[in-house]
Amino acid sequence: MKTDLTKLSISYLDSFGFKANGSIFWVKAGLGLNIINIFFKNILNINISRDSLDLDPDDNCLNIVDVTHQFRQPNLYDIKNYQYTIETTNDFPKLHLVTFYGGATIAIICGELEIEEI
Repeated sequence: MKTDLTKLSISYLDSFGFKANGSIFWVKAGLGLNIINIFFKNILNINISRDSLDLDPDDNCLNIVDVTHQFRQPNLYDIKNYQYTIETTNDFPKLHLVTFYGGATIAIICGELEIEEI
C-alpha cells in the first residue's frame, strides 16, 4: 500500500461522487487548510449510511472523526453488503478497505486509490 489514509488527518469531506460509469468514487477531503481529491478506482462495494434522516441544508461539508484503511484480502464479513452471491473470498486479490466515520459512515472496498493535491 503506497498511501495510508489514516496518516493524513482528514477532518472533513467537502463533496463526493462517481465518475467513469460508477467505477471510480471520488472525495474532496480537507486536511486542515489543504484540500485533496481521493480517487477510489475499481470499486467492488461502497456503503453510505447517514447519522440521521434530518438533513441540514446548511451543512456544507461532512465532518470526519476517524478513518480506517487496510490493504488486504476481504473476508466474508467485509463484503456482507455485496449484492452478488459469494461463498468464499479466496478469489479476491488484496484490496483497499477504507471507512470514513463522522456525520455519515462511508465504507469503500476498491482495487486501487490515487491522491491528488489541489
